[in-house]
Amino acid sequence: PPPPTTMIPSPPDSSWPDAWLMPPAECTDQKAPNRRSPNVPVTAPQLRSLGISYWHLDPSSHSYPPLAVPWNPQDSPDPHLSQLRDERGYSYADIITVHPDTLPEYEAK
Repeated sequence: PPPPTTMIPSPPDSSWPDAWLMPPAECTDQKAPNRRSPNVPVTAPQLRSLGISYWHLDPSSHSYPPLAVPWNPQDSPDPHLSQLRDERGYSYADIITVHPDTLPEYEAK
């Protein structure tokens, strides 16, 4: 089935994050780019065809805890996040801040 639609528009294709195919060998370093050589980019339309959606919500405009597992999305101070959650029927959320100060054993991962 097609993914649910939302009233919040997805940004233009040019603003999606970079995506690429990973090499066929097992990933041994999760921090490495793990790109094929030559690189094989994946476009926003290709990602959408797989059911992947993307929105950019400004995290600096609202205050969130650095770690909340689970996080109650009904407590969201961000109306756009609440709207996405409601429109798409999401009922569960985690917040995990990927940063050396907030993620245990960050350097080991």
